[in-house]
Amino acid sequence: MTLFGTNFLTGTQVGVGSVGNVAVTPTQPSQVTFTAPANPGQVGTVSTQPVTITTAGGTSASGTTLIDYYLAPAITSVVPATGTAGDQITINGTGFVNVDTVTFTDSAAATATAVFTPISATQLVATVPGGLATGAGTITIHTCGGNSNAQDFTITWPPGTGHRQHEPSSRRPRIGGTGGDVPPPSAVAAAAPSAARARCRTSAGSNGQSVPPPAGCAPSGPPTGRPCAHVPHQERPPDQGPGSGERVPPRGIKGSGPVPVHQRSV
Repeated sequence: MTLFGTNFLTGTQVGVGSVGNVAVTPTQPSQVTFTAPANPGQVGTVSTQPVTITTAGGTSASGTTLIDYYLAPAITSVVPATGTAGDQITINGTGFVNVDTVTFTDSAAATATAVFTPISATQLVATVPGGLATGAGTITIHTCGGNSNAQDFTITWPPGTGHRQHEPSSRRPRIGGTGGDVPPPSAVAAAAPSAARARCRTSAGSNGQSVPPPAGCAPSGPPTGRPCAHVPHQERPPDQGPGSGERVPPRGIKGSGPVPVHQRSV
């Protein structure tokens, strides 16, 4: 520190109130520089001490020059302990007197100073600055007494930005290599092409007989997942079955009853 005044050339010491004295050797009659002694017995956040200088002509008046000792600030909690750029958080602790900076350090060790509003010697409100990486970081406060401890604080993504951990698209299941997610079974059945359904229906031949569907339509269902509408059967010759216009299913196929057939003219 530097004292300014007159008649300093014969100075021998600078006194700092109840803290103690510091030996000096002035080189100019109007100023003297010295290192303030530590104040280990300080209790309050700020301790104001008078400064005097002693020369061959005596000691300067006490109380005309004062020096303030500050305790370093300490952070005890941050509420909430997570937030994104623009959020306001409350910082609690001690020694929040003449705070000059509130510093956020992110997970990549980058720093940014925050806008803050002092509330009291034990509390202030700060706005999370932008431009910081997400993840675990810290907050510190600086005053004339020095830097505070580093209190944990986590930077998060802004809400609604959709930064969720999605499974890579290359690992999602596909259907036919089209890039879509696999739908539920009901959707697969509903999505069967209409042409494929029509292909599996029974049609009538020129002679009135039913024509079975093409290959690929097994009774258990076509490849599309829908069952065929056709049940294979054969007409009994007129001289081997009842003449009531009924058809009898071939052996090995159980039916629930007679199946009507087209009548042919003879």
